[in-house]
Amino acid sequence: EKYRAKMITWGEEKRQNDPGFFAKIVLQTVRSPILIISDVRRPTDLDFFLNEHCPWECITVRVQASDATRRTRHWEYTVGVDDVASECALDDWPATQGRPWDVIVTNEGGVSSQPSQDESAELAQEAAGAEETACDFRCTPVQGGVDAQIESLATYLRRRVSE
Repeated sequence: EKYRAKMITWGEEKRQNDPGFFAKIVLQTVRSPILIISDVRRPTDLDFFLNEHCPWECITVRVQASDATRRTRHWEYTVGVDDVASECALDDWPATQGRPWDVIVTNEGGVSSQPSQDESAELAQEAAGAEETACDFRCTPVQGGVDAQIESLATYLRRRVSE
């Protein structure tokens, strides 16, 4: 957290000069038919990989947790950090692009924990406004922890790639 604001500013400067700056660096070293980009933060990043000229099929995955759950993990909302493009530009991406996330992993609690009333209410509110997805993985105590959800996601992706 100590350097986060400075890193955000530096990254924004690089993107202003070239929206594909970071993606191009990644692609310079790729030698695999399967590419996993584990941290995409902006619509321009997704656009780069969803572009028809990109040689890979792109499957979009969003991992999300309610603010209530994030607070239990010692997250505190910080103005100038949590409200900038690097942190929230993709929150409305499906609505603005007309393309839903292929997969949503909701990272709430763990296998042995139960969501609080606040978490349950926040999850219900988020679910009511959620976009349709091709595949929806919910990580809740009832359905298993993140590990089980990631294993299911891997199975889904293997099937998708082999089609």
